Order: sequence, then structure tokens, then C-alpha cells
Amino acid sequence: MISSNSVTQVTDRKWSVAITNALENAELKIVNEDGCVITEVISRGIGVPNFSFTSPNYVINSSILSREEVTFQNTSTDPFVTSEWIFGDNSPPKIIPRPSGTISPTRHAYGVSGTYLATLRIYNSIGCSEEVSQPIIVGKGYNIMIPNVFTPNNDLVNDTYKPFFSGFMKMTFSVYDYRGNMIYTDTVEDPTPAIPSALTIPGWDGLSNGVKALHSPYYIYTASGLLYDGDTIIEKSGTFILIN
Repeated sequence: MISSNSVTQVTDRKWSVAITNALENAELKIVNEDGCVITEVISRGIGVPNFSFTSPNYVINSSILSREEVTFQNTSTDPFVTSEWIFGDNSPPKIIPRPSGTISPTRHAYGVSGTYLATLRIYNSIGCSEEVSQPIIVGKGYNIMIPNVFTPNNDLVNDTYKPFFSGFMKMTFSVYDYRGNMIYTDTVEDPTPAIPSALTIPGWDGLSNGVKALHSPYYIYTASGLLYDGDTIIEKSGTFILIN
């Protein structure tokens, strides 16, 4: 029996039931005051998530090209009714129902080189989920993209100056004025390098010691990152301007 304290009415036709010490498989029986009965079998069981991936170039050279269509195949075991693909490149997740028990492949293209953590999450009929992730190496396995203009005017667009990068387990980013004085530096490092994640640098907000930085005709940035192989260091530098 379920205590009435564990039942919350959500709408006039919907209730929420909290079940403690739930079994993997059980029969939920609902009886109204007139003795009418509704019975539903509930199963918490869910399969083991897994997937494979390939592309035309991957078949030939064991590498994936940027902008090349990658085919992801869901090889999870039963039971599950819905799949959610998260490709790791900030693209929207893809939700795929599983009608009639079939498993269809899904396709995705990565726009630039980098190391992306693709995740497959599977759901059973009552919403329980399990997931698995794999790194997807695209092109040379890394990229660094840095803007050349910075507008810290609090309009919520381009208000911090920072690099956009992928494929690094550690990244140090610094900003200097045109005389070579450092006015910003920060380092981020992946705490679990065995499973690559999406690192981000907070970025420079245009301040120096809490006040607006003195005018410089241009600024200099340096970016130095360690790839996931643990040995290769990639460095990049250049100039940018600040527009108020």
C-alpha cells in the first residue's frame, strides 16, 4: 500500500506518486472509492547504452574530416524507447523515438576540427535513463578561434574577450596592452582528461585591477594549450582592438 502522504494531486486528472524502496518490476493498482480498479505494470529496467560511428573518410583513413557527415549507430541493448544524441559541439540535442522497436542511425557533421565528446542517452518507458560518451576526433583534433574585435559595452554581445577552442586538456590565455603589460591571464584544465570535456576560458571583461583599462591602440593575446596526447603544445598569438 502507498500512503496518502506520498500522493500529490497535480491537476484534476493527474497525480504524482512517490514510491520508496521501488522494485525493478511491479504492478501498480489504483482503486477508487467505488471499487473500480486500474492496473499498470511498471518496469524500471533499462538497457546498456552503446554506439558506434563511422564516415566515408574514417573507413579509408581512420579519421573524420570537418564538415563530413558522420553516421552514428545506436547499439544499445534493450529495453529502451527513446534515444537522445548530444554531439558535444553545442548543437541542439537530437531526440529519436524508437517506433516498433527499430533502431535507425542518425547523422551529424562537425563544422571545425576538434575533439568532441558525443553522448548517447537512452530512456525507458517511465523516463529512467542511462548514458555513454565517446570522444570524436575531427580533422587535426583541435582548433583555436579568437576574435579580432572586442566590445565590452554590457549589451550581452561580445562583452568578454576569450578564445573558442576544442581538443585541449589545458589552456592558458593572456592579454597584454601594446606596451607588453599583462592585463589578463587565466588557465583552465580538464580534471578528467581520460574523458575529454568542453573547456571554456572566462575571458577578459575590459577591466584592469577592477577599473576600466587604459586606452591602448591595440591589444595582444597569447594562447597556449596542451593537447589530449599529453605532450603536444599548440601556441597562437595575435592582436585585436577594443571598441567601446
